Amino acid sequence: NPDVTENGGRVALQRGPIVYCGEAATGTNLRNMRFTDNSFSERFDEKTGAVVLTAELECPEKTDDFGLYRRYKAYESAKEVEFIPYYAFANNGEKEMLIWFNI
Repeated sequence: NPDVTENGGRVALQRGPIVYCGEAATGTNLRNMRFTDNSFSERFDEKTGAVVLTAELECPEKTDDFGLYRRYKAYESAKEVEFIPYYAFANNGEKEMLIWFNI
């Protein structure tokens, strides 16, 4: 919808009727990560009763500047992010969660 400007240039992951959210260790800063390709590994999770997806996402490296406006280097590294069904988030301890990712 063109009226939802906050998610412009972002994508959500959906498989059939299930919407997924990304979960990663707190402090990972999922909002700045982006998809590199569409290759996912999958496994069935008995706890949630659904398929959990895992993918490598690119993330920018922070500079050593700790001022108010931090600068980021180019996307130079990748981190593994687990995508679980949205209905099951917050059941694996304290983690950062995001639905809309950069492309």
